[in-house]
Amino acid sequence: MFDLTIGVPHGAYRFDRDEVLAAIRLVWPATTFAPAVGLVAESSTGQIQVKVPDEPVAVAFVEVLVDGDVVALELAGTGVADALVAALTTVPAFPNDGSVVLYQWEPAEISLRASMTADDVASAHR
Repeated sequence: MFDLTIGVPHGAYRFDRDEVLAAIRLVWPATTFAPAVGLVAESSTGQIQVKVPDEPVAVAFVEVLVDGDVVALELAGTGVADALVAALTTVPAFPNDGSVVLYQWEPAEISLRASMTADDVASAHR
């Protein structure tokens, strides 16, 4: 497993959990959601479990923080990473101003823009 973080360090844009879930389900319809409960719900909206047909376990876990300024990704491998990041750039009103940034890949941070493809994401970090 490896982790990636998408954040909005200097902008007004905020991720909406339902919009993130809908964007992911367009690519991976078997995706499920488990809402956060207890103390965890103070910081997390819950866990989106990205599932591929005929795979017994999720290939990724996505967590939208309550404030909407961070989306945390935990991935089973690199195979789905570019496509998942690209799917997140398709949520409504995703900005094109570079205010949404992907961390923990080389280069150290990558500015994202609306409607990127998996190839766009791959080119940005290779």
